[in-house]
Amino acid sequence: MTDVIASGPLTRYVFENPWPLGLLLALVALFVGWRGLNSGERAPRQTAAVLGAAAAGVFLLSALITTSAERETSRMLDLFSSNATMSYGRPENPGVDFNEIRAALSTLEGRFRITSNRVTQLEGNSEASGVATVLLSCLTDVEAGYGTTPNSWWLKVAEQPDGSWKIERLAFLKVAGRAADGAVWR
Repeated sequence: MTDVIASGPLTRYVFENPWPLGLLLALVALFVGWRGLNSGERAPRQTAAVLGAAAAGVFLLSALITTSAERETSRMLDLFSSNATMSYGRPENPGVDFNEIRAALSTLEGRFRITSNRVTQLEGNSEASGVATVLLSCLTDVEAGYGTTPNSWWLKVAEQPDGSWKIERLAFLKVAGRAADGAVWR
């Protein structure tokens, strides 16, 4: 697989999400081909074949090319333990399961694609043998945002039986000076 470090319409609508463009090309190919078969003309059938090949090419490129965003999302998910939970507002609040974390990360593929992120605070504390907490604050710009947004996170990391360290608990503390809640991803 080839790795692409780029952004823009080609990355977004071909490499990362081929479905809208690929399906549109395939549907137009079917319509033009059907009209060509009914009229008996050769040109529409040839156009349909070209459109169908373009649709197949879009899906093939998407399967063969891994973008930096796709690679980093996969790497990010590997940082979490399989039983990780995420809470909003405070670390003590009830947490949601790993599927919610995955869904939250998937929003970074669309309107909330991060264009710039600067760490403003990073503090780590050892809580016990094999357990640590991290307080992280950032200034983040996203594509659909209204400018730079401050946000704060709390993480509990623990040593796993295999010796690796994974995030077991994640708390989204604040966004834009307010306590974060689950609606932030919508």
